[in-house]
Amino acid sequence: MMKYKNVLKDFDDIHELKKLYIQSFPEEERMLWEHLFILADQEDVDFWAYYQGEDLVGATYTVNHDKMSWLFYFAVVPKYRGQGLGTRILKNLLENYQDRRLMIDIEDPDQPADNTIQRIRRYGFYKRMGFVDYEIRVIVDTVQYNIMSYGGEISIDDYYTLKKSFRNSILKRT
Repeated sequence: MMKYKNVLKDFDDIHELKKLYIQSFPEEERMLWEHLFILADQEDVDFWAYYQGEDLVGATYTVNHDKMSWLFYFAVVPKYRGQGLGTRILKNLLENYQDRRLMIDIEDPDQPADNTIQRIRRYGFYKRMGFVDYEIRVIVDTVQYNIMSYGGEISIDDYYTLKKSFRNSILKRT
């Protein structure tokens, strides 16, 4: 049975979680580790770690504003990938957010890159999970992102409204 726990600075598996964060996201897409907690203190954020038995298997970091949420980070521990746990984690998250529109931004699979196959698989995963591609693209630095949502349509204005709700000093991914 899968369970999840709220992540705080004194979280039991904090070092394992930080390792997952660093392994799962390229440096240019990561906030500073400390900024995840600063943002969580200042905004409505759900930082959850997921467990199968006693084993940490994944994490989500979701920022909430009004009736919209942004799944900012979602990762599965490498040794548990390909076993359906990502699907189970996302289904759990979607149940918890069933009264909200849930937005994601993923690297656009149509933009040439070294990880094109990974991008295509990720896009397909979210489509299978019910996310809709509303053809919204944004460029951050040199990376083009595809904005998708679950639970209702989003617009580019929704994206920027949610983005503006963050503290500017923390939002910058460094």
